[in-house]
Parts: sequence; structure tokens; C-alpha cells
Amino acid sequence: MKKLFFILLILALTALASPASSGDLTIDRTWSTAHYGYALVTYINNTARTFKYFVTIQCIAYNAAGNKVGMNERSFFPHEYGPIKPGFEGTLEIPIELHGAQAASIECTCRER
Repeated sequence: MKKLFFILLILALTALASPASSGDLTIDRTWSTAHYGYALVTYINNTARTFKYFVTIQCIAYNAAGNKVGMNERSFFPHEYGPIKPGFEGTLEIPIELHGAQAASIECTCRER
């Protein structure tokens, strides 16, 4: 019985320490022009939560050496889309100023609130 309690306690503490799952973020396409890199991203709220303030997508462009050369973010706001409920799906184009560099890769993350 003590062993079962200990296992349940470990599982509960692990769940509390783990960050809440985020929605699904997919980079559909990336491309560059002379001064900008672009990411076309799709976000799907596949959580059980409704976000009442924002869902923000941040993208960072890196050069071939892996150095950050630019970043930008765009958001889904409830005042434009309504509450971001489970099942919500939206696509954003995010421009990233490259400051004279060339983008070799672009990575994107999301945060919800």
C-alpha cells in the first residue's frame, strides 16, 4: 500500500511540474526576399482550454552558422476571433526582418493565455 501511495505521489508531482500542453503549431512554409524571411504557420488549439487573452506565435530566423538574425511575432486576439476555444484553427504569415543577413532556418513557438 505504501508503495502504491508513493507511486501515485510521484505521478501527481510530475504532472504538477510539467508545463500545460500547448496547441499544435505547424510551419507550413518558409521563404525569403532581399530583406525579410517569412513563415506561414498554422495553429490549432487541440487543448481542452479556452484562451481569453491571446495566442502569440513567435518566429526566429537563424543564419547558416546558427546565429539569430531576426525575430517577430503575431497573435490571435479574442477581440478579432472570439475566445480561442478548443478546435480553433488559424493561419498567420509572420515577416521577419533579416538585417542584411540570409535566413537558413526559421523556428516558431507559441504561447497562450
